[in-house]
Amino acid sequence: MSSKLKSAITLVVCFVVFSAAGCGNREEEQAGQQGGQQAKAPTESSPAPQSNVSETPTQEQLAAKAEQTKQALAKMNEGKVVEPVDFRKIKELLPGSVQGIKQSDSSGGRTKVMGMDIARAEAKYQAQGDAAEYLSIRIIDMGNVSGPMRMGMAAWAMAEFERETDTSYERTTTYKGHKAMEEFDKQAKQGTFHVHVADRFIVEVDGINVSMDAIKKTLDQIDLSKLVSYASGQ
Repeated sequence: MSSKLKSAITLVVCFVVFSAAGCGNREEEQAGQQGGQQAKAPTESSPAPQSNVSETPTQEQLAAKAEQTKQALAKMNEGKVVEPVDFRKIKELLPGSVQGIKQSDSSGGRTKVMGMDIARAEAKYQAQGDAAEYLSIRIIDMGNVSGPMRMGMAAWAMAEFERETDTSYERTTTYKGHKAMEEFDKQAKQGTFHVHVADRFIVEVDGINVSMDAIKKTLDQIDLSKLVSYASGQ
């Protein structure tokens, strides 16, 4: 998973957790402030009042908040409880070799956290030798993540931009009718191509010591129509 995507997921999770924990009981804070204004200075027989510190939420509170988030996400999904695609089915879309390089490693899994339900699969392709080509493919099913949370994970899909330096560029584009973003460092020969499929899946191809053309050819080997059918429940 790319660092940008990890950061986005972390922000989403933190938002949910902090919402569960809250910023302390406001009523208690207000009562404490009022009481403090009326209270007399502490004496030797009366200990000084302690500051109000927010308590860490209990497992029951976190579970209740997770269920609340899950129901809120279902509401944003038109009342449907969206289940991510089995990550094993996603792994089947990862080719055994790309650009003449055999798959060296693959992984997949499903993550449930604070009411969110996400699946992913990834494969790596490492050539041998110094400065050898390296490619990786990631497919993330955002599952039941909706609304602002989903936008946080694929914010680039909601924008149009193009930035360029003497050695690198970053721009939004389209790929086979899907919103996409490509970024490439010509000097380092390193880049990533992201595709947003069916308003639900994120497909990323990373490359090191390769051209953007090689990255795009790797992406060509992934059957995106399968992801579209999965999103429609087929």
